[in-house]
Amino acid sequence: MSSMSSFSGASTSSSSGSSSCLIGGEVWKSYFWWRNFDGGVGQRFALCAPEFRCKLIEYSIVSGYKYELTKNDDFRVTAVCQKKNELNCQWCIHSLESCGYFEIKKINLTHTLMVL
Repeated sequence: MSSMSSFSGASTSSSSGSSSCLIGGEVWKSYFWWRNFDGGVGQRFALCAPEFRCKLIEYSIVSGYKYELTKNDDFRVTAVCQKKNELNCQWCIHSLESCGYFEIKKINLTHTLMVL
């Protein structure tokens, strides 16, 4: 049941999970991102794929960036920036089912585009 989906979702972040948004060329810290993906690689989601997808949607709504789900099933979810091909944006997050949890395995939270 893999599908490619698109959601609205602008933030930059280090792999450690700290986050910032670029607004008019200024950097603003995102408390919201801290609440959703502050754990970085290894962060677990007890409610598995549905909880992880919900956090992606929340992030997208608050940040204004759009993403696509390139892998999306009960065992794995991979999201990439919708501008990946157009602007070579490297933002991505990948998670897998692991020991009864959904766990972030790869994360690059830096967008190469700005929301004004």
